[in-house]
Amino acid sequence: MLYLIHGQDEYGRAQEVARLREQTMQAGLGELNVTRLDGRKVVMRELLNECSTLPFLTDRRLLVVEGLLKRLTRTGDELAQLLDYLPGLPPTTDLALVEEERLPARHPLLALSKTLPAAKIILCEPIDLRSPDGRTRLQRWLAEHGEALGVRLAPAAVTLLIEQVGADRRALDQELQKLAARAGYAGEVSTEMVHELTPASIEANIFALVDALGQRRPRQALDELERLLGDGANELYILTMIARQVRLLIGAQELSRDGLPHGAIGERLGVRHRFALDKLLAQAPRFAPDELDDIMERIAQTDEEIKTGKMDPPLALELLTLRICQRSASIRQ
Repeated sequence: MLYLIHGQDEYGRAQEVARLREQTMQAGLGELNVTRLDGRKVVMRELLNECSTLPFLTDRRLLVVEGLLKRLTRTGDELAQLLDYLPGLPPTTDLALVEEERLPARHPLLALSKTLPAAKIILCEPIDLRSPDGRTRLQRWLAEHGEALGVRLAPAAVTLLIEQVGADRRALDQELQKLAARAGYAGEVSTEMVHELTPASIEANIFALVDALGQRRPRQALDELERLLGDGANELYILTMIARQVRLLIGAQELSRDGLPHGAIGERLGVRHRFALDKLLAQAPRFAPDELDDIMERIAQTDEEIKTGKMDPPLALELLTLRICQRSASIRQ
């Protein structure tokens, strides 16, 4: 079975992969039949060999490949090999191709997947609170997620959670876990509990972290990181927000070079709050474009180290913070 999981919702992608992993582990022998490959590095011969490998003492195995399609060009030989192979994908292999961006509508793999009976396309896009049904969908998700944790959320508590945290479901999941524990996994979560346990704005602290990085202040940056972790922010959420902020900085630089006024830049980037936009535009000139590219590469490396268990998540974030500051300092020497 081919699973094509794509879109910008990191939490949604992770949940889909976790669901497939759980299904495979329940079938027998746990992780022995689950394999992850880094699509940015794997050669096509290795990937196809893995796809053809038989499962161990069970009837199915799961192969998760992240970031492959972003590396392959639409007209490249490796993509052509993959497209030729997939119609004959062994029924004993579940292949999950995971991409952090939404694939273009005309991507050849999307077209092929629609013709394969044993293929499923899963689009994971963030919930947009500005859409007509965005807030309703998020409220419903919060209620269902709370129910799964054994608690009911007062309507006012749901509203406050969204106001405090926003639409990021990983951050909301982290806050809901704390609230459910506070309620003893039973009863109702009230607005008082939300006020007590949920930071007023984790994102504001993310701005402070990135601002400290931009000013080449490693001690301050580490303090901000420690504060975020102490507030209960999930490590992958922090990494995702740093990546988001870097992408916004890149966009702000490009739009500023095009001569757009501040309001138009905010509209194009989807930054609605004046405070956030002012901070963003103040941070952007502190980075050279090549610095931001280097930071994005380091973020991808840290993401891999955390997800594969190669490094303790807080330590990985600390090293990323120091490396960014060291990189910035070395450029000015």
